[in-house]
Amino acid sequence: MAVVSKVPTVATKDPPGKTLFAQSISSADVAGEELVKAAVSGKSIYITHIVAGLDGDAIVDIGDGDAGTAVDTIAFQLVSTATGVVYDIKFDNPIKLTADKAMRIDSSAACRVSLLVEGFVS
Repeated sequence: MAVVSKVPTVATKDPPGKTLFAQSISSADVAGEELVKAAVSGKSIYITHIVAGLDGDAIVDIGDGDAGTAVDTIAFQLVSTATGVVYDIKFDNPIKLTADKAMRIDSSAACRVSLLVEGFVS
């Protein structure tokens, strides 16, 4: 099995003109891709904090993409090998998603997910 390296884009400082957001979703089965935060024309989504509750054996991809597609660029992954796994991650330097792309979530297998994402758009 080959190892695939995935390096997210990290912002070293807050850009000017940012708009804060907090977005939550809940899905009984995130084996199909799900929209977390819609794209904003000409702007990027930055992730500063994420709280995720996972229920099932799966690898959950969080990143950017277009509607109706899997995650195009994976910003990071969460791994669940049991029932009731909870992640609470604060990023000192925000994770920057591709401009003009939505924030999406996808999973390697059926997995119940509750997700709260905080960040900003700029």
